[in-house]
Amino acid sequence: MENKCNIFLQKMERIIIIVFILLFAGCKNDNDEAVSQEIELCVIFKNESIIKLSNFQFKILDIEGNTLLLDRTDFDEKKSLKLVKQQPVFLELYIKDDCRDFSIKRELGLFVSNQTKEIVISNDDLGIKDSVEEKVYEGYLNISNQEELDAFGLQNYSKIVGDITISGVNNLCSLKYLKEVTGFFGIGEHSSPDGNVVYAYRNPDLHTLSGLENLSTVGGSLQVYFSSCINLNELSNLTSIGGGLSIYSNELLTNIDGLSKIEKVARLEIMSNNVLPDLNGLSNLETIYSDISTWTNGQGDIYESPSLMIFANASLKNVDGLAKIKFPINSLRIGKNDSLSNLNGLLNVPEIQARILIRENTLLTDFCGLKGVPKVDRYYVGGNGYNPTQEQLATDECKED
Repeated sequence: MENKCNIFLQKMERIIIIVFILLFAGCKNDNDEAVSQEIELCVIFKNESIIKLSNFQFKILDIEGNTLLLDRTDFDEKKSLKLVKQQPVFLELYIKDDCRDFSIKRELGLFVSNQTKEIVISNDDLGIKDSVEEKVYEGYLNISNQEELDAFGLQNYSKIVGDITISGVNNLCSLKYLKEVTGFFGIGEHSSPDGNVVYAYRNPDLHTLSGLENLSTVGGSLQVYFSSCINLNELSNLTSIGGGLSIYSNELLTNIDGLSKIEKVARLEIMSNNVLPDLNGLSNLETIYSDISTWTNGQGDIYESPSLMIFANASLKNVDGLAKIKFPINSLRIGKNDSLSNLNGLLNVPEIQARILIRENTLLTDFCGLKGVPKVDRYYVGGNGYNPTQEQLATDECKED
C-alpha cells in the first residue's frame, strides 16, 4: 500500500490540475471478519487556490459525527484510522483565513479492503472563481475606509490604470482579482499636502496583505506604511515594480520574504520597522537605478531622498539581503539602525555616485562592504561605533580592530 501511495504522489507531482484530490486507499486486513479494520489514508492537496490559503484544516468523521482524524500539518503524509465496516464516513474541510471562513461536508461512503475512493472538490465549491472577466479601472483612487474598498472590490477589477492609495482598512480581500496597478500603489501613506504639515494615512488594523496574492505588476512605486503586518508573504507573485519600494513604520514586521521576486527598483527605502532583523527577502534585487530625488517644504528648504535609505530599523543586524546588487547606486543613507554591525551586504556594489551618509549606527564598526567603492564628493560618516575616513575606507582600516 505504501508503494501505491508513493507512486500516486510521484505522478501527481508532474501534473498541474485545478482541483485537489483526496485519495482514500484501503489496506488489506489479515482478518476480514474483524469488526474494524486499518485503513491507510493518503491526503493530497493539489489545488493552487487551496495551497495558497494561510489556514485550513480537515476532519474525517464517523456517522455519528465523531472525529476520526484531524490534521492540518503535512497533507502528503499518510495516516491510519480504524473504520467500522459497513458504516459511512464523512469529510469536512474547513477554510479559514483573513478572507474566508466556511466549511464543506461530503460523504465518502463505505470502505472495504484494497479499495480506492476519490473525491473532487472544485473551486466553485470553495467559492473561488477559476477565472473572471478582465476588467480595467481608469483613474485615481484614494480609499480611506473598509466600506469604500469593499464597494470597489465588488467590481472585480483586475487592472488599475492610475494610482491607488489605501488607508483605514483591516483587510484587502476585496482586491483578490487585482493583477496590475500601472501607477503608484500606496498601502498607507504619509505626505505633506500643504508643504508644511506631514499627514500619516495609516492601517493599524491591517495584519496581512491577504487579497494581493494575484498582484504581479506595479508600474509606479509601491509603499507599505503604518500597518500591523507581520510579513509580506501575499506579495510573493509580485515580479515587477517600476518605481520605488518603500517599507515604512510597520511595527510588527518580522520579514519581507514576499518580495523575493523583485530584481529592480528605482529607489529602496526601509525605515522604522522596529523588529525587522534582516533584508533577506530582497535577495534577488540587483538594481537600484534612480538619481537623488528632491522635495521642498513650505519654507523653501530643499530635501533629498537617496536611492537607498536604510533608517531607524532598531533590530536590523545586517544588510546581507542586498548582496546581489551589482550596479552603481546614486546615493546611500544608512542611519539610526541600533543593531547594525557591518555593511558586508554591499560588497558587490561597484560605485556610489553622488553621496554617502552613514550616521548614528551605534554598533556599526565594519564598513568593509564599501571598500571597493570609489571616492565621492559628499561623504558624511559620524556617530557610529567606528567612523572611517574615505582614505581608511579603501584600506584594511575599513573596520575597527
